[in-house]
Amino acid sequence: MQTLDLSSGLEVLDIGAGDGRNSIPMAQQGIQVHALDLTPEFTADLKRKTATMELPIEVAEADILSDECQLTGDRYDVVLLSEVTSHFRSPLDLAKMFHKVVPALKTGGYLLLNCFLSQGDYEPDEMAIEMSQIAWSSLFTP
Repeated sequence: MQTLDLSSGLEVLDIGAGDGRNSIPMAQQGIQVHALDLTPEFTADLKRKTATMELPIEVAEADILSDECQLTGDRYDVVLLSEVTSHFRSPLDLAKMFHKVVPALKTGGYLLLNCFLSQGDYEPDEMAIEMSQIAWSSLFTP
């Protein structure tokens, strides 16, 4: 398995950056971070936090599923979506995200995400889908 060389000037897109739980530690390692979040309060807070730290972080308010959110192609070594896909409401949202972020990755880049994927041939019924959404989660099947 190939590993990332953290000394090589990596560029990371952190989608759903929130309060900077991942962006700030990466930037403290010298990684150029582009932090996106759709919540104005989170982006404002992250901008305030990083303004005095002089870290390589650019913060922007954006919804990755929005047509207005455009990503530069072949730019990022890593695209990170930590605790983001659970907010997607359909496999179409997941597909839309993949169609946007994959072209933004450099050749050999990494897309890191987490999601709940059912086992085997399980098909969630309407009740399971609604309950997962109440818990701010989504169920995806293979």
